[in-house]
Amino acid sequence: MWCILDNFNVVCNMDERRGVNEKASSSQVLEMNFFNNFLREVELEDLNVLGRCYTWYHPNGIAMSMIDRMLISEEWTHYWEGFPFGCFREMCRIVNHWF
Repeated sequence: MWCILDNFNVVCNMDERRGVNEKASSSQVLEMNFFNNFLREVELEDLNVLGRCYTWYHPNGIAMSMIDRMLISEEWTHYWEGFPFGCFREMCRIVNHWF
């Protein structure tokens, strides 16, 4: 049973990035493919939670990305069924800021 909250510094698709390189470079495509393949191989899924669309903001206010994630296993989902997870994306941002 797994639940991993962290700043992975990678997006799963270009919709999770704004203000920088609107078109993905070949290295970004490889990075996204590698991360998505990793998630499939270890059978983790990104918990879709409420809150901000983006969790990292450049000081210029233009560039932003959704790089903080809560990855869970299917067993974890069943164990905690019914728990309100809406706050976790904001919690990831706060935890990563302080540590």
